[in-house]
Amino acid sequence: MSTTTPDRSYEALSYEWGQPPNGDFQIHLNNGHSVDITENLAAALRDLRHQDPSLAPRPLWADGICINQKDMEERQDQVAMMSDIYRQATRVITYMGTESDNSTGAIAAMELYCEWWNNNGASSRVEMGSFTHEETIAIQKLLSRGWKLLLMCGRRTLAHWSLLSDFVVHIFDGDLKEGGFLLLPQSSHGTDTRAECIYQLALLRHKVQGRTISEECKLSWLLCDFQVFAATQISDKVYSLMSVATDVNIPIDYARSARSVYLDAAKKILANADDFTILHHSFPSQGQYLPSWVPDWSKWHYGTEFVVRCGHLCPSGSTRPSVRVGELENKIDLKGLLVGTVTFLGTPINDHYQRSSNAGERAQWVQQELESIKAHLNGTDPSLLMAECLVGADVFLDVRQRSTIGEGFVAHMKQPEAIIDDVERSLVNSFVTAVRRRSRYSRLAVISGDYVANVPRGTMKGDWVGMMNGGKHLYVLRKTSTEGEFTYVGISYVSGLMQGEILASDSPSEGRWLTLV
Repeated sequence: MSTTTPDRSYEALSYEWGQPPNGDFQIHLNNGHSVDITENLAAALRDLRHQDPSLAPRPLWADGICINQKDMEERQDQVAMMSDIYRQATRVITYMGTESDNSTGAIAAMELYCEWWNNNGASSRVEMGSFTHEETIAIQKLLSRGWKLLLMCGRRTLAHWSLLSDFVVHIFDGDLKEGGFLLLPQSSHGTDTRAECIYQLALLRHKVQGRTISEECKLSWLLCDFQVFAATQISDKVYSLMSVATDVNIPIDYARSARSVYLDAAKKILANADDFTILHHSFPSQGQYLPSWVPDWSKWHYGTEFVVRCGHLCPSGSTRPSVRVGELENKIDLKGLLVGTVTFLGTPINDHYQRSSNAGERAQWVQQELESIKAHLNGTDPSLLMAECLVGADVFLDVRQRSTIGEGFVAHMKQPEAIIDDVERSLVNSFVTAVRRRSRYSRLAVISGDYVANVPRGTMKGDWVGMMNGGKHLYVLRKTSTEGEFTYVGISYVSGLMQGEILASDSPSEGRWLTLV
């Protein structure tokens, strides 16, 4: 059956590949041949099989069967058509695995709670006693599964795809009181890691659905938002988006290395971009031997959605991006200005703002950082400047909260035994959450010119903070041994320089070419 045949309908199956086929699972074809398939696909086909043999056959499209994985040319053609294949399907089924660890019980418990909340709202709150120990363990296991847009678990079809993300939002909002966080699976990144991943996926789906047909779907946006997803072949982190992206085309060629594909994508994006969004997602310790300015899309850094958010920041004023893509593949020229060098570096911030962090130790750390920064500012009180840099000022806090940054900063420095009222507690929670998100990979610093800054954790003394024309952030750059060339370190927030102040005395057209390698 062809997916382009007008009178034939089919369902498209999306599932986690898991381990490669090893010969243990096969599907037998009518022509006498058989095809090796993965264990996960075998489970999906069993659960999707009609229970009533008298029903008509159920046409399914599954990449593990419908694409010859050994034929490179066919793979390239099919990947280019992937968007049409899923769009033309009567239904897309995302399969997350067999029923296990009481996943059916977990789904039932969450559905019951969400129904209760919809009927009762915030009139009362659910205690942890509402969930049995068995249900708590089952929910933890279910939230730990690898998933995309959840529709089926075993033979259980979820009535509402947003069930898991809605339930996680209730936990974050405190609707289940403090004990609600015990329902979340543990992670090396922190208690709420997987939960935020699920929540961000829900936001992503709303964003995609809300896009009108006439709107451009930029590759830079797609790569950043889909970076959280895994791919068996890392070149597919770019190739899989080619049928959706409207501004950049990367020819699908599996003979190319991932490095070549990523470099090609980055150059084309920057050459056509009206901002430098992809730079925000370029982190240290990248693989693929990539230049410092090319993101390694095969890796995802938890929390980057919040770290790179720029809100109303505009340090480059009204300037427009100026980019030169040269012949040398590892270099790119951007027009901008060097602002100043790093003269002081604090210790990593996020270590003191984990959910498990001790409030007393955090208050002591803040005081030590304050004293160190003050010593590098010729005695100026840096409290408000430090508070602003910790949370990124107007990026996370609404207008009402913005006016109380100082109050939240002071309140969160109080010792654990100090008595605080509900208003102060709300300020502390908002401030600490904002710091945890904005400063997950950074530290405080002082920049020449008496500026307090938030810089990447990998920053070194002597590094430069620069402004790129058209950039929504400031950027930390490290000089190389070659004059005029820099390696890219990451984004920076500098108090007093995030609204175009750098250009107050300079013409917006002025600047110099900075070469990133």
